Amino acid sequence: MNGIKKFKWIIGTTSIILVAFLAVVMNSDKWGSGAVSAYGKVSQDAIEVSLINLIATPEQYDGKLVRVTGVAKVEFENSGLYLSRDDYKNAITKNAVCLTLDEKLLGTTYENLKKTNGKYVFVEGIFNGKEKGHFDRCSGTIDNITRYEVWK
Repeated sequence: MNGIKKFKWIIGTTSIILVAFLAVVMNSDKWGSGAVSAYGKVSQDAIEVSLINLIATPEQYDGKLVRVTGVAKVEFENSGLYLSRDDYKNAITKNAVCLTLDEKLLGTTYENLKKTNGKYVFVEGIFNGKEKGHFDRCSGTIDNITRYEVWK
């Protein structure tokens, strides 16, 4: 191989390796966890509402399909959507709504849902302002959840 061909081969090979390396680095979060970040289906009919409005005016959204964002906590009889990471860390449940998660409806497992703990997620489901969760600890419940997606 003459000098120019060898140089072109080295540059080409180096470029391919660099592109592959960058692809791995940029997707390391997705590859590292091995978890899908979205479950269920998006509904065009959901009312987008802030968690603050949902908690402050539950009667306005009672029985309606809502889309809301908050910090996820998935535990046995203790799943919720918190207003902030501080509320999540300190278990300030009045700044949260309980979540009724159905693995079959979302097409995933409880273990996969637990991997979202402490992360911001979108949730779509039917809001029930009268049901306050286990021991009435939350400010409402979201049932029949059809979408659960990590917010990035």
